[in-house]
Amino acid sequence: MSQPHQYQDVSLAPVARKQEDVEREEADAFAEHVSNLIADAPELSCYLPVTGENLFTRLQDGVLLGAIINSVKANSVPLGKLNHNINPAHLATAATSGPATEEKHSQEQTKAIFEATNNLNICLAAAKHVAVVVNIGSDDFLRKRVDLVLGLLWQLIRAHLMSDINVPTHPELIRLLLPGESLKELIALSQEQLLVRWVNYHMIRAGSSKRITNFGQDITDCDAYVILLSQIRPWDKEIEVRDALLPGISSLAAPELRAACVLAAAEKLNSRKFVRVANILAGHSRLNLLFVAGLFSRHIGIHLPSEDDAREMVKRTGKLEADCASYRARIVELEKTVSALTADNERQRADHEASLRAFDEQFQSESKAFQKSVDDLRAARDADGATFSDRVVAMEARFGALMDDRTKAVESQQRLNSFVYGKLCEVRDLIKKQNAESKRDIAQLEDDNATPVNDEAPEEKIDAAVDEQLTGLSQDLKKYVAELLDENRSLNVRLRQHEQISNILGDKIKGYSEAQIKANPIKIKKGAAVK
Repeated sequence: MSQPHQYQDVSLAPVARKQEDVEREEADAFAEHVSNLIADAPELSCYLPVTGENLFTRLQDGVLLGAIINSVKANSVPLGKLNHNINPAHLATAATSGPATEEKHSQEQTKAIFEATNNLNICLAAAKHVAVVVNIGSDDFLRKRVDLVLGLLWQLIRAHLMSDINVPTHPELIRLLLPGESLKELIALSQEQLLVRWVNYHMIRAGSSKRITNFGQDITDCDAYVILLSQIRPWDKEIEVRDALLPGISSLAAPELRAACVLAAAEKLNSRKFVRVANILAGHSRLNLLFVAGLFSRHIGIHLPSEDDAREMVKRTGKLEADCASYRARIVELEKTVSALTADNERQRADHEASLRAFDEQFQSESKAFQKSVDDLRAARDADGATFSDRVVAMEARFGALMDDRTKAVESQQRLNSFVYGKLCEVRDLIKKQNAESKRDIAQLEDDNATPVNDEAPEEKIDAAVDEQLTGLSQDLKKYVAELLDENRSLNVRLRQHEQISNILGDKIKGYSEAQIKANPIKIKKGAAVK
């Protein structure tokens, strides 16, 4: 269950939550403005303080309403003719009862209601002459009809704050003229339109792309307020306003913080009235309009030149006109020079075009000759290319044949090496075998020890056997080489080389074998006896 609100006026009982909030905010703002209006009027001090809770009670007797109307237009209400001795307590029942003509009241209450009604009628009649649309009666004030009373107060306060927002009062507003716009059109703008253009003028001066068309949704992000306050601040308040706005300058700052910074900066300019943080963020157009109007009245931020500045501008204008005359004479001379240069340029252009035509003809002629030369070169290149291709094919064939010969020679060399290595192994085995047999023979001779040993016979026998083996090996090698040569008989040049190689290898093998035998001689002592 929601808590009941603490408003004292019964006329502010909630009808719709949103509407009630709007009316409460307006009542607080209007009450603050009315307090400021009568703060310097001792005869009205009995009405202070004026708050949102007692605003409608203070307005019941009509005296405070008359003071508000006079703030819009002086002496509209003759305050001396109003009854100032009405007891507010006698008017309390009028807020809950019917009209004074229908309800029964005490004599004092009836008198108070009659006098208050008279005061209110005088004020409402005067209000019609201050550009205010009056759609309210005295009974609405006595019964505290919130919407009607706030509507009339809004019109009066708006008229009061915006009465001097016009071009005659502020000639400096001529700076708000748009390109192609006449002064008559500017004067015809309403006060709200002038305020909107005034705000946008400062946006343009600040180099911002921000523009507004109303004082509701367009100002909820506070960008317009931040720029406006930065532009209209006087030089002696520059640091204070800048420091107040600094925390909210960033677009990443929380909306509540930005609005609070705007109000803090406005307070430095003595212009914080009507709006609160919630009013700015909610886009309360009435209160924001009054807030901007207060800023305008205190710090318009637009200045026309002074008399001395105007004289200086006149002097500068005269000097500029003299300079313009000099420039015009100079322009005439330059035009003559340009005419002469133009004629010379035309002649040069004609000569250049003639040269281009001659060059083009020569180019066409030489191009044809060059093309013919290119065609001849291409034909010669094609012929040479065909001959070159045939030579390449023949060389590739010869290279392939040589590669085949090389492969065959390598294979023959490998077979020859294998054969020679095998034969060398056979010779080595033969020598080892002969050495073993010699040792057995020697051992047998020593065992027998009966007959003298014949030193020459075994050695000659061994040499004869070795010679026989080497001769056979050499013959086999020659035979194998001959077979290899037969296989490569088609290679006439290599045949002779192979024959020489085979002969040399045969001789080398034989010499190697003989050297091995001599290196391992078999010696048998003559007449040796077995011990």
